[in-house]
Formats: sequence, C-alpha cells, structure tokens
Amino acid sequence: MSRDDSALGVVILAGVAYLLWARSAPVGNGLGRNLTAEEAEALDMTRTLQPPIIVPVPRQVPPWVEKTAGSQPFNQQNTAGVTIPAIGAEVTVVTFTVPPRKNGLIQNVSNQFVGGGWTEGSGDLVWRIEADGVPLQGLHNIIASMGSMSNPADFGQNNLAIYENQVIALIALNVAVPAAGQRLLGQFRGRYYPIEQEGQNTWL
Repeated sequence: MSRDDSALGVVILAGVAYLLWARSAPVGNGLGRNLTAEEAEALDMTRTLQPPIIVPVPRQVPPWVEKTAGSQPFNQQNTAGVTIPAIGAEVTVVTFTVPPRKNGLIQNVSNQFVGGGWTEGSGDLVWRIEADGVPLQGLHNIIASMGSMSNPADFGQNNLAIYENQVIALIALNVAVPAAGQRLLGQFRGRYYPIEQEGQNTWL
C-alpha cells in the first residue's frame, strides 16, 4: 500500500468517526444527554407554537340605559281626547302596541282632564296604566295629573320597560265626576330599540 493510500484511509476513518460522534453527541438542550423522540417532538412544538391572539370583545351600554344606534323615539298620544264616561264607567284614553322585534321604554306620560267638576287627588277620577290588560304596579291607582300634554311627567331613572307585541293603555275610571262633556287626554313618550341589542355583550 502506498503512502497516499494510507493517508486516504486515515482521512476516511476520521470522517466516519466524526459522523458517529456527531450522532451520539448531546443536543444543546440543557439536559446533558440525547433527547428521546418524544422529547424532541415536544421541543419542536414549543419552538413553533405562538401565543394565543386575544381579541377583545366590544362592550356596549345596555339600550335601556342609554340611547343606542337603531333606537326609535315614539310619541303615542290622544290630543283630541275622549269624552268622560258616566259615573261607574271607564274609558281607554290612549293605547298602542309595541312593534314586533322591538323592546322599549316609556320615559314620559301625561294624563290630562279638561273641563270642570273634578278636584285633583279627590279620587273621583282614577287613572291606570296597563300592559296586556294587567295594571302596572304603582300605576294602577292614579288620582292626580302626572303631567300635561305640553309638559308630560318624566319617569327619570324609573322608566317603564315595554316588550314586543305588548298592548299598552291609559285608562280612566269615572268614580264620581258628573259627566258634562269633559275631555280626557293622554300621552306616552319613549323609545324603541331592536331586541337583538339585549345581547350578552352589554354591561350593567
């Protein structure tokens, strides 16, 4: 064997030895040993995983707290009024139906007597507000005016919630007023809003 052949053999053996060492050398993982297949796969996954993207969910003010996009004001009134009925009878002064797919609030109301023979607070004339034929608590025995047509009473923070397809009515019962053509007027003011706005992304 020539000297050149011997040198080539040494180089080949050195290359094979290096390859064997490289395959068995510890991976730079801080463990001081080779990773198992499972550990190597887990390490690769942690290198490729990205932190989750957090998308903030928009919050909106509830439509019953603040006027929102899509809300619609209403003013249901009977400016001509109705004639007071005979003693012992009652009459519907103003009524309306909440539109489908809408809820809402009554914010202002007025019940006005035009004529003579009635004293405020006497109980001779009793008004009430109903929803679907049921008198509303606290508004079932009104014995005085709650505002005029030009200046209706404001419920403030105690707005009346109304719901789709409800029938709202202002009714007057003549207890002891001699009927002589007096007129009864009434009004509801407020706003409707789409019921879809009562979603989970509202805050109280």
